[in-house]
Amino acid sequence: MYQYNHETAMSADQGGTYITESCVVRGLITYAKWTKSGNPSSQAEFLEIGIESEEGKKADYISVCWRKADGNMNEYGDKQIHSLMGCTGLQGLNQQPVGTEIICPDLKGKAIAVALERVNYKKNDGTDGYKMEAKSFMRADTWQTVKEHATQNLPDTCEYWKKAFAAMPNGKPVQPHANGGNQLPMNQQPPMPDHPVMQGAQNMPNGAAAGGYDDFDDQINF
Repeated sequence: MYQYNHETAMSADQGGTYITESCVVRGLITYAKWTKSGNPSSQAEFLEIGIESEEGKKADYISVCWRKADGNMNEYGDKQIHSLMGCTGLQGLNQQPVGTEIICPDLKGKAIAVALERVNYKKNDGTDGYKMEAKSFMRADTWQTVKEHATQNLPDTCEYWKKAFAAMPNGKPVQPHANGGNQLPMNQQPPMPDHPVMQGAQNMPNGAAAGGYDDFDDQINF
C-alpha cells in the first residue's frame, strides 16, 4: 500500500503544511481572485492570494482590502497591490469569471517574497482563529521592495520584519474591544476561514461571497 519516499519522510519534521507563524517567505503565488465582503451592508472588496513557500508550506486567504466598507478606495490596500504588481513585473491586473468566482489570472505562478504576520482573533462562536496578513511585498530574486530596488538600496525592509517577527512569531494576543467582545470589527473580518480544513465553518459575517460580481468591470486599473 505504501512505497517509501525519502523526501516525504524528511518533510514530516517541518511541522505541517501551512504557515502558522509570522515570517518572511519566498515562493510562488498559487491562486489570486477578487472577493467581496459577505456583509450585505459593506462595500469592501479584496484581492485574495495564496502562496506556497520554497519549503513547500502554504498560506491561503491572504487578502488585501482595496475598497473600504463605505465604498471609498483604501489607500493602504491600493499601495499594497501596486507593490505586489511591481515586485512581480506586472503592468495590470485583470478579472476572469470562473464559475462563481472572479479570478486574477495574471498573478498565478508569479514568484514573490512577502512578510506575513499572524493576526489572532475571536470568531463569532467564541473560538480562536487566525489569519496571515501581508505586511510587505518584496522581489523574489533580491528580497527588495519596489522602492529599495529602484534606489539600489539593501533589503532593509526584509530584515526589519524578520527581527520584528522573531520577537513575536505567534502574533499579538487578542485584545478585547469596548463592546466586551474579542472579535474583529465587521469590516476587518477575514473574507475566508483561516485554514482549509475549516471551510465548512462558514460562520464569519464577512465570508467571501459566492456570487454578486455582476457590477465588476472587466479590468481594474491598478
